[in-house]
Amino acid sequence: MEIPIKEAKRIAKLYGWDEVILIGQTGNKQHVTTFGKTIGDCFRAAMNGNLIKRNLFGWPEAECQAKPRRLGGKGK
Repeated sequence: MEIPIKEAKRIAKLYGWDEVILIGQTGNKQHVTTFGKTIGDCFRAAMNGNLIKRNLFGWPEAECQAKPRRLGGKGK
């Protein structure tokens, strides 16, 4: 199950963060959700989420190209 962006947004508001990256893992399944307050924050959070997927989890490059929903990406 994916972590909804609204959860990252809720955490950002609750703690006063401009960018939030949530990582979930169970067994060999991983998920990364990002949120940014502004479009620039969204972009930076998404790029850092891609770095985590690529460098920490070793995901295929094709799965490390996420863009924020506000910039035409596939947010949930």
